[in-house]
Amino acid sequence: MKVPPDKVLMPGVLDTTTPHIEHPRLVAQRLQAYARAIGGMDRIMACTDCGFSTVAGAQNLTPDIVYSKIASMVKGAASVADSTNKTVANFDDMEELDVALLDAFMPDHKRTTTLLMGRIVTNPFAEANLGTSYGYSMTYNTMVSGKGNALHRHPSTEIFVPLDAPFEFTYGNFGQHKVTLRAGDAIAVPPGINHTYKNASGDQEGALGRILTVLPGKPSITWAPHVVTQAREMGASCTDSGILLPSDGSRPEGMGLMEAAPTPLIEATAEEGKNWVVLSDSGQTLKFESGDGWLELSWLHMNRGQVAEFDPREDIVAVVIRGSVCCGEHLQVLDTVKQPSFFSASQDSMVLLIKSTMPHGMDFTFDPH
Repeated sequence: MKVPPDKVLMPGVLDTTTPHIEHPRLVAQRLQAYARAIGGMDRIMACTDCGFSTVAGAQNLTPDIVYSKIASMVKGAASVADSTNKTVANFDDMEELDVALLDAFMPDHKRTTTLLMGRIVTNPFAEANLGTSYGYSMTYNTMVSGKGNALHRHPSTEIFVPLDAPFEFTYGNFGQHKVTLRAGDAIAVPPGINHTYKNASGDQEGALGRILTVLPGKPSITWAPHVVTQAREMGASCTDSGILLPSDGSRPEGMGLMEAAPTPLIEATAEEGKNWVVLSDSGQTLKFESGDGWLELSWLHMNRGQVAEFDPREDIVAVVIRGSVCCGEHLQVLDTVKQPSFFSASQDSMVLLIKSTMPHGMDFTFDPH
């Protein structure tokens, strides 16, 4: 039967007669099933299937168990309706852009780019899959073994996390120093340092590798001198600083953030580069502070069935690197979510957490000291 449109359904998602404490993910699944049946989560309110007074005095239902069941119901309900701010982006639904970055016109740097938040440094047209930026741009880049980006630098610290393959980073004025990261590890390259990366899958010819980039503040870039010239020779239409232009010659909103004077070049030693790396299994976090706020990366290692809770009011983005988790919606590898209230691990998993307090506008440079 159809539920009248002005009615709210209160399904019983807890059994009030058993000591079994329903998992928040089970509560979420039950609520989602009812929502699909009547046309939306806004007409659902989580409830017990009866009052707990019907088993008053029972030896198998103590007050602690009752309150634990109710707490689980709250967590499960929060995960599917925790706030209008929660945004999920499934990797399978994201658009991968073929030549979103200027150097992708060049054969050695051919790769696709997926914009999660903010802007792509040379492409003002792409739409973000996670909506409003939290003060940084965030992308996936995908390439075959041996391919990578061209030598460049930024006015802000740039952070990279290989997602499913090892990546080799070179840095220094001419890219003369090298360090290799495993999947899941992170490197934070300071402002003004020339750097590149490439998929280091080795003998696995044609094997795809993906890398996450996080660039706080202005989405601007300074390429090595030859990059703009070679990209134009390969058919790129761009400004002298390398920003891609539409065929009609218009200037899309956001180009002002990208256009900037060249970032002064700073030399780096091989030893300095090693200090920029944080291993995913080290137990450390990667945190930077500046006058505009702080940015922190940490790794959540979860065993199957483990639950982690978050404050959904915080500016937090989570990226599934291994395994699968549930936040009211099932997330698999490379899926992302903004402002979740909790995760429940469906299997052993690793999740990258990005927290920040930076302004949501990106008209600043992030140079922490």
